[in-house]
Amino acid sequence: MNFSEAFQKTVFDWEGGDRLHNVPGDPGGLTKYGISQRAYPALRIASLTESAAKDIYHGDYWRPLRVGELPDALRWDVFDFGVNAGLRRSAVALQRAINHCRGARGYPEIATDGQIGPRTISAAQGLPALRLLRVFRAVRTQHYMILADRGMEKFLEGWLDRVDGTAGNA
Repeated sequence: MNFSEAFQKTVFDWEGGDRLHNVPGDPGGLTKYGISQRAYPALRIASLTESAAKDIYHGDYWRPLRVGELPDALRWDVFDFGVNAGLRRSAVALQRAINHCRGARGYPEIATDGQIGPRTISAAQGLPALRLLRVFRAVRTQHYMILADRGMEKFLEGWLDRVDGTAGNA
């Protein structure tokens, strides 16, 4: 999956696209293209264009997470989790998933430092991509379950659908 495909899936399938909205209980506040006023307080969200949103996603999420260097099967999930839960959380989830998979094979762990560098990329490329994806999704699900237990349960069904990449089909 390339950046444009990941952007389309995340923004238009999960983040409401070009619709301006403010969901009660969502800490992001006013949002358009999935870009929240809370995350970008200096940005005029109401007048945000798709092109500007695409630039933000590419520069602030895709590149820092080094998504284009990951196995194709993981790209959307790592990108989308970074968008939905933060860069560091997505990077740590990937590193934890790698360590779970590597440990099962007797390999040493990599650092779970929240920085996707050459060791994380190499480790991800050296594992069966679909197995790593399943473990990454399990780590992601665990995060959402914790949030649900902390009073955000009204979002859980949507989060779980998002983990599966399916809208309302679960």
